[in-house]
Amino acid sequence: MHNDATTKKRSRRGSGSVFQKAGSPHWVIQYYQFNPDKGKSVRIREYTQLSSRTAAQKLLTDRLSKIGRGEQFEVGRPVTVAELYNALRTFTENNGAGGRAVAGLGWRWAHLSPFFGGMRAANVTTDAVEKYKRQRRDEGAAVATVNRELATLRRAFNYGKRSTPPKVFSVPYIQMFKENNARQGFVEQDEFSRMAAQAHLDGLWMRVLLEVAYTYGWRRGEMLGLQVRQIDLHAHTIRLNPGTTKNGEGREVVMTPEVEELLRAAVEKKRPTDSVFTREDGKPIKDFRGAWRTYACVRGRATGSAGSAARR
Repeated sequence: MHNDATTKKRSRRGSGSVFQKAGSPHWVIQYYQFNPDKGKSVRIREYTQLSSRTAAQKLLTDRLSKIGRGEQFEVGRPVTVAELYNALRTFTENNGAGGRAVAGLGWRWAHLSPFFGGMRAANVTTDAVEKYKRQRRDEGAAVATVNRELATLRRAFNYGKRSTPPKVFSVPYIQMFKENNARQGFVEQDEFSRMAAQAHLDGLWMRVLLEVAYTYGWRRGEMLGLQVRQIDLHAHTIRLNPGTTKNGEGREVVMTPEVEELLRAAVEKKRPTDSVFTREDGKPIKDFRGAWRTYACVRGRATGSAGSAARR
């Protein structure tokens, strides 16, 4: 017979407790587990489907033993990585991210799925991630491509952790490959700063183009041929299609914060097939060599590779 809303076996904090909610035939177990994000132990209440107090106490003992050994465990039904991905995809679709963002998730999941899809989320360790990275590199995948796939995996875990109730309680440590897409030495930093400070005189397009050219050292045709659909603001990437680069191969780079901020403004309200670099009247930029020479030779006083890049 219940005297309160809750019947609970009181115990010291370290040993946890078991109790029943009023009117419920099932037992709840409560314990504390260290949360690295908060830097302290937090209370966990696990609502079991157990109607036996003895079985609930046995489950609590098992949980406390694993916590003591530093082992990971899942609460409730085991959740797979595929379930985490599906939840992330639904969230992306429902929050107006656009068809390209959803398609991008699908492209990356096509590679993640054979390795992680059927795996329990609790079994995804840093070692497993490193094995996946090695496998993808052996298959010939570019470093940037693997990083985008791992970013999707991490997003799925983070969304699962933030969900109510949480699908997972921890996110595996995922070390990305180091990318060397940004090209330094294109012009000296002080020269570039002077050029960038004057770029607004020709419009937003020149400021964006200047930043992209300085960051990646791309050829003129690669930049002027960019369309809005090649800019993925959700994945923070720019994709050069096969056949548009010097060697004919596709290429994908990660945007720096500066490039992303400028590109976001440049593509605003444009259609997927519109050019990224356009004048205020919407006409695509066909050539910028005259403006570039003005920046390189007059405003920036930059010479050498800056000028040669504009002629390529």
